[in-house]
Amino acid sequence: MAKGIEKLVLQRFRGATTSTVLEFDPKKMVVMLFGENGTGKSTIIDAIDLVCNGSAGSLHRPSVSMKEHLPSLGATVGDVSISLTCDGTTWNATHDGKQVRFDHEEPTPVAHILRRNQLLQLIDAEPAKKYEGIEHFIDVGGVETSENALKSACDETRKRSASTSRLQVEAEDALHDLWHAETDEAARGNDATGWAAAKAGADITALTQEVAALGARLNALENVKAAQEAFSNAQIRENEAATEMGNAQAALVDAATDIGDGALVELLQSARDWLFSQSEAAHCPVCEQVAPAALQNRIEQRLASLQTLQRANNAVNRARNQHEAASSTRLAAQNRLYALWNKLRETASEIVLPEMSDDDEMWASLHAQSVQWQERHDETQRDINQFNAIRQLHERVLKTRIEAAESVALERRLKQAYEVVREQRHAYTKAILDAISTECDRLYALIHPQETVGKFSLFLHEKRRASLNQTASFQGHDGIVPQAYFSESHLDTLGFCLFLALAKHQSGEDAVIVLDDVFTSVDSRHLRRIVELLSQEANSFRQVIIATHYRNWRDQYRYLSGSTNVVELMELHSWSLNGGVRKTNSTYAMDDLRNHLQAEPLNRQALASLAGVLMEAALDHLALLYRCGLPRCAEGNYTLGELSDAVNKVSKHLQVEHAPDNGNKARVVTAATALKPILDDIKSLTFIRNQVGGHFNLSGADICDDDVREFAQKSLTLLEALACPECGVPASKAKDDFFKCNCGHTRLKPLKIA
Repeated sequence: MAKGIEKLVLQRFRGATTSTVLEFDPKKMVVMLFGENGTGKSTIIDAIDLVCNGSAGSLHRPSVSMKEHLPSLGATVGDVSISLTCDGTTWNATHDGKQVRFDHEEPTPVAHILRRNQLLQLIDAEPAKKYEGIEHFIDVGGVETSENALKSACDETRKRSASTSRLQVEAEDALHDLWHAETDEAARGNDATGWAAAKAGADITALTQEVAALGARLNALENVKAAQEAFSNAQIRENEAATEMGNAQAALVDAATDIGDGALVELLQSARDWLFSQSEAAHCPVCEQVAPAALQNRIEQRLASLQTLQRANNAVNRARNQHEAASSTRLAAQNRLYALWNKLRETASEIVLPEMSDDDEMWASLHAQSVQWQERHDETQRDINQFNAIRQLHERVLKTRIEAAESVALERRLKQAYEVVREQRHAYTKAILDAISTECDRLYALIHPQETVGKFSLFLHEKRRASLNQTASFQGHDGIVPQAYFSESHLDTLGFCLFLALAKHQSGEDAVIVLDDVFTSVDSRHLRRIVELLSQEANSFRQVIIATHYRNWRDQYRYLSGSTNVVELMELHSWSLNGGVRKTNSTYAMDDLRNHLQAEPLNRQALASLAGVLMEAALDHLALLYRCGLPRCAEGNYTLGELSDAVNKVSKHLQVEHAPDNGNKARVVTAATALKPILDDIKSLTFIRNQVGGHFNLSGADICDDDVREFAQKSLTLLEALACPECGVPASKAKDDFFKCNCGHTRLKPLKIA
């Protein structure tokens, strides 16, 4: 089994204004931290909570800041450090004002901490808050995530189904309107979908081909018209270029007449151009005498005198070039026109078109023919469009019907899946809650045996996701609300038992249980049973840590336990700013008694007093078990003599046996002690308690030390016989024909005395 917390070191954390070190005995399952209010219990518990759970629970209050109030007075959050050692691993924790940070990433120990306010929440909170208080014990988060996802999918599918149904109605209405528009009442029938199916099944290949052919023919005609217009424009431009060329030639003739031979200009220009191209020539190529440079200058001089003739000649050249270009354009336009005309004749092969001509009558006839083509094309296209509209509407109706049916089916299946998951979660949670309720009821019965309360039950609200209800029985009435009938102490113990049951369910033996001042109203009798319950249940956890200011609880361990094997007692002293949290380890009263017996010099009064107190506790325990008669008193306090007389009546029957567990089902008794001889010896010595340990009187001085030691030793003998050497508690649980201790090692016989 994993060990519990072994060491806790606090630096500048809350009340730990100085370095605080707490070392726990790993062999002891229960730790009692006793301290009056303001001694630092909450500081220690908050440190455990911070390391294990990342939360300083007692600081979760309005107007409290972790960054400001986590450090001790005068310190900053950077000064805070906590070191916790558990099962051989140490976690060193700091806090940056927002979250806890560790020096390594190994998971921290599991610690369940129960504070007074949480105890009340487990019982008194409204159902939703009550569920919040236990939901971290019942880990169904993944299932709830899936359940919520299914619910969202259901809602989304429901919306989509409604939308699809709306689209289906719209498609059917549109088809119905088209059906009425396209058919007369006599031939309509009563099924728009059937009509649309028949229409949509028709073969429109011929119509499609006809529309394509007519479209090609009309397009070819448009191309011919455009080509004819381009050809006409080219002819006009060619004629204009011819006119411009004639005018330029006439102007050249006039210039040549005025100046001379126009051919001379061309000759001079040609000679100049040749000379420019032959820059390396040494002489004129004609006379072979004149130098090229001089010849060029002379040519330029003569040309300058012939500028008018030259301009006229240039104009003729330009006009000639423009005419040639216009002729080429006209010829290309003419060829394209004839080609497009032939293509038109091919697309209208069923109609004999004449050869291409400029005849207006031919073009008028062609225009009339194109009007017929366009009308036929438009009529056929309308038929195709109608077919497509009917087909699309028909397909839309069929598609929306299928989608609507699929959406409804999907919604139904999703809803069924959601209900299955929800029911399974409810069933799973119910099984957990039933198990927790059973365990809680078992624990509650140990604290309240033979009382008319119990039958505790936890259950979820059927219609709400996270609403937890609880019922119990009271005075024979089942299903009652415990808050309405139970006393405060009964509610406290109920919340305590519920917390233990939840912690056992979630963590098994892997958790540290911390109880922080949870009881304020439990009487001694029930507190004794709580002590026994914790001793018995401690093996279900790593460790049980109890922090309390309830002195009676501390004394239950100190005076009524005979062994330190199970419980470690620590006591916190008064707190101060300079001293911080201070503690010492407390001792058991039986150990103190042994120490006083061995001490030199003998402290007579302390020894007699302590022996008397322990004897009262032991005899009170026996008197309660066997219902011994005692004089009635208002306060319920009895003297040692009265208790001794009461127990003396049944002492001759009492016997203590020790039967250790050797791994076999049957335990072998290794020692048996009759209590009557011991009780008789003690009864004869009880006066020593009053005369030496209880009051000031001179007669007590006459009692020798050996008598005081004998009284204390006999008392110790009885206490050691009653207290189990293993678990430290006396036998008090009824079983078969005897009482047994928590571990079953010690038995007190008989169970009943006639």
